[in-house]
Amino acid sequence: MSKKYDLGQGDLEGMALHRFQRKLFKYEKESRFLTHERDRIQAREEVFDKNTLMNIYDLSRRGFISYLNGVVKAGKESRVYWGVKPDDSDVAVKIHLVSNAEFKKRMNYIAGDPRFTRIKKGMANLVNLWANKEFKNLRAAYDNGIPVPEPITVKKNVVLMEFMGKNGVSSPLLVESEVNDSDYNRLIKLVEKLFSKSNLVHADLSEYNVFKSNDKLIMLDFGSAVDISHPMAREFLRRDLYNINRFFIRRGVNVIEIDNLMEMIMPNDF
Repeated sequence: MSKKYDLGQGDLEGMALHRFQRKLFKYEKESRFLTHERDRIQAREEVFDKNTLMNIYDLSRRGFISYLNGVVKAGKESRVYWGVKPDDSDVAVKIHLVSNAEFKKRMNYIAGDPRFTRIKKGMANLVNLWANKEFKNLRAAYDNGIPVPEPITVKKNVVLMEFMGKNGVSSPLLVESEVNDSDYNRLIKLVEKLFSKSNLVHADLSEYNVFKSNDKLIMLDFGSAVDISHPMAREFLRRDLYNINRFFIRRGVNVIEIDNLMEMIMPNDF
């Protein structure tokens, strides 16, 4: 049975913040993602900094989280945790890493987006903006019927969303699943619907950020998504379509030429 950490008010207020950090880090050490000392040190420095801990604490006091379980996804720019809400339902807790310099390479996905014209200097501000951008993108997609994790709330660099899976195990990714012509056609239609209904281009779409659950496709990782008026929206869309076609071709599925897909989704006279 996995160990859990209660984030209730008495738990945190009764201990110093550094003790709370060690408590969370102790569990991280037991995670299957952190088997070496180097990884444990990295988790301490990159994930549970003081501001992130206070953000998690604020979310717990507001009733969004009761406790955190282990990591379900670890990447260069973020970690996703299996959290549990007061009603015992699951929630995905995505922590964007404030200390990660990779975000500096993401300015092309922010600059030029009319929704984010005021960009404050500093890495922490950039990461917080990125998290807010992901939340807004998820909300725009979800409200227009695109199958994505339901966005719940955002607190600076921490995004809470629907947990896609069961008992702390995520739904399988597209790359981990058997696929067919129907999956390809469904995914293309999702890209088209995202464009036409939510005015978004995903801009980072691949077989690694689409869930396949009970023959339903669910898009995720919306931090890179841009408004269709973004000056690089056409380039990003073409790259998304290239990634989709490349994956399905490798799986032996017939695909539509990218130029034809572009004309269907974003015509030259758009």
